[in-house]
Amino acid sequence: MIVDETEIPAMVRALVAEIAAKVETLANHGQSDTLDLRGLPLLPRDYALLKTLLGTGEVTATITALGPTRIHETRYPGVWWVTYCNESEEVVGEIIEITACPGLLISDNAEIRAGVARLRDAFSSLSSTSRPAISIPSTISNGIRKPGRQRLKVRVSLKRRVGRWRTGSRSGMA
Repeated sequence: MIVDETEIPAMVRALVAEIAAKVETLANHGQSDTLDLRGLPLLPRDYALLKTLLGTGEVTATITALGPTRIHETRYPGVWWVTYCNESEEVVGEIIEITACPGLLISDNAEIRAGVARLRDAFSSLSSTSRPAISIPSTISNGIRKPGRQRLKVRVSLKRRVGRWRTGSRSGMA
């Protein structure tokens, strides 16, 4: 994207310079940081310009808890735009997180341990019975049990280019 710097307001230039400095610190020292966009005196046009300048990168995620939280990598690795919404999907917070991976996407160790216990419990009966301890939704199990080959469509939410994840529909044979 080519933009005439003279048309970029001082506030946006200052934010981009601050983001660049924070990304450099992340790259050189591993130090993450955040910028609270709701706490800044941004005019609507400044906000829109900043969002356009940073763009959208290759990774997006949505977390659904007490309202959706949308996270997307900007076109600059290590710079993440995080939007928090309430149950009515009104924006209640917005930050730029400078990090290798946003904190909301990192599982807590206590949750991981609890998940291991649930996983072991769910599959503990597999060795003693022929039926799994968990139920598979009929839409999935019906597809699994159909005889012969069938066409599958898969939508991947993460995308990466050149040997990394890609997004889009992909057809294949099962």
